[in-house]
Amino acid sequence: MKEATEQHHDVPGSFWSNVTYRDDIAKITCYEATFEYHAQNASHFGLFQMSSPLIANEGVKFGQYWNGGTVHKVHVGATWFQCLAGERYIHARYGTPVAAWAHEENYGWY
Repeated sequence: MKEATEQHHDVPGSFWSNVTYRDDIAKITCYEATFEYHAQNASHFGLFQMSSPLIANEGVKFGQYWNGGTVHKVHVGATWFQCLAGERYIHARYGTPVAAWAHEENYGWY
């Protein structure tokens, strides 16, 4: 996941590789999708249970989010794109996974 955020400077390093944030981002993906990258709940998809418009808003195509795709001529899996979109969303809306998880605990969604 570090490679995802090195290519996109709008996320401050990978939340997955940061010990401070790893537990909270794991809690979010476990709560939202039980770590199933093909989890689907109505119109929400993947590890981060994002809608198609929200995925697009974070600069990721739905096909990449769901099936994977190519980045700099290298094929990467769907989880890479899901983490990229999810980390961008969390960073933009909450700042950190800690704040996103606190919202999840308080309201049942993030």
